[in-house]
Amino acid sequence: MRDTFVLLTAQEDAAGVQGRILALDEITGDEHFRYFTLGDCVFGVGTSGSVLQDYDEDELREIRERLGEFEPLLIEYQNMDCARALLGRCLADARGIVDTNYGDLLDYPEVLRRIRERPGWTLRQTGAG
Repeated sequence: MRDTFVLLTAQEDAAGVQGRILALDEITGDEHFRYFTLGDCVFGVGTSGSVLQDYDEDELREIRERLGEFEPLLIEYQNMDCARALLGRCLADARGIVDTNYGDLLDYPEVLRRIRERPGWTLRQTGAG
């Protein structure tokens, strides 16, 4: 399995973020997990919400305190260049959190700032990373 991250998008912005992703070129999939391309990159996108089963109550409480109601998307990516391309394309003007799957829950503006200011930044760099 490739690396993954989770987009946790505030309810009011979820349709826009999901729409930007689902507007990419779809290559295969079913109703809950589909594959898309962006340039030479291939992404898996899980839309079922089942990823929330991996969160404990404290994590879910923190996310709800920060966002209110939210929608999750599980994103599978092949490398960090591809992840940066997708994040940069899809998160603008939206409120949400990226769960890096490396211990950080980063607000969308912070992720976009890191991508813009530090081209070598990766999701594996934790904290102020």
